[in-house]
Amino acid sequence: MDSSPVRILLVEDNQADVYLVQTALAEEGLECDLKIASDGEEVLRVMQRVDSGVDTWCPELIILDWNLPRYNGDEILNELNNSPKCSAVPVILFTSSDSPNDRQLAARHGVAEYFRKPTHFEEFMELGRIVKQILNGCQTAN
Repeated sequence: MDSSPVRILLVEDNQADVYLVQTALAEEGLECDLKIASDGEEVLRVMQRVDSGVDTWCPELIILDWNLPRYNGDEILNELNNSPKCSAVPVILFTSSDSPNDRQLAARHGVAEYFRKPTHFEEFMELGRIVKQILNGCQTAN
């Protein structure tokens, strides 16, 4: 089994949520090469660099906040689905929204998981288990 750190792109503009995601991943014992994009424009630049071959760092999982500056989650998922190298990367939609419309949009984009940001620390730590479960599912498929 490959022991290299899993490459995760976290797209989040709230530093407190970034810290909580890092904590959830560590609590689950996940060794990660975590790249953080703080707005929609930054994540699109990461994808363009990967697609053009300028950067070989391609995420194995994307944790995407729905409400971001510059481009929102829907716009990013549209671009991601059209990406030659990143379109197959599983996405966890990470949001405070519980809107049925947002859930339907996420489902249409084929996100792996819709994770509503909880208010309690223990519930937030569940994200680490979800990440591990999705990554294990991806590894068995390869």
